[in-house]
Amino acid sequence: MSNFNIIDTSIEGLKIVEPFLVRDERGYYIKTFEKDIFKQLGLNIGIQELCGSISKKGVIRGLHFQTKHAQSKLVRCAYGIIYDVAVDLRPDSKTFGKWFGMELSHYNNQMLFIPAGFAHGLMALSDEAVLSYHSAEKYVKDWDYGIRWDDKDLGITWPLERVNADIIISEKDKHLVTFKEYCKMIGR
Repeated sequence: MSNFNIIDTSIEGLKIVEPFLVRDERGYYIKTFEKDIFKQLGLNIGIQELCGSISKKGVIRGLHFQTKHAQSKLVRCAYGIIYDVAVDLRPDSKTFGKWFGMELSHYNNQMLFIPAGFAHGLMALSDEAVLSYHSAEKYVKDWDYGIRWDDKDLGITWPLERVNADIIISEKDKHLVTFKEYCKMIGR
């Protein structure tokens, strides 16, 4: 029953995960995580929290991360469609500052495994999108940090043309730092 498939991305450690899925005339059954199988596949993630959010079309969340006790995450769009983005913030990584984005939906059932040391963000592309993610570390408000979603130096290509609505961003996310400011903060 190990029909999980792990696909490498252009950034080391960042993986696309295809879950165990059985379809029939009723719909489908999905298993998104099994600790032993993930460990066998090289994704050793100890789940501390299971979180979720519901977003309206045009909502952008992120780019979020923790400055201490960085969180690895297994991200899934349980309903709807999102554009999910991960940015490598590991200071010693050869892909530091590089980003990867992909569509996650209940249609493709793919997930994104984001290792510790990445910023994470998303954009809701459907009228409503339900995000579910497993996190290996607890959320701690004092360590919560972020970089602007529209940072020019990161140059993330968000699919803005797919949203026929106003972009919706939280007040907190409107005041996040730029990538250059973050680099100064960590001495890079």
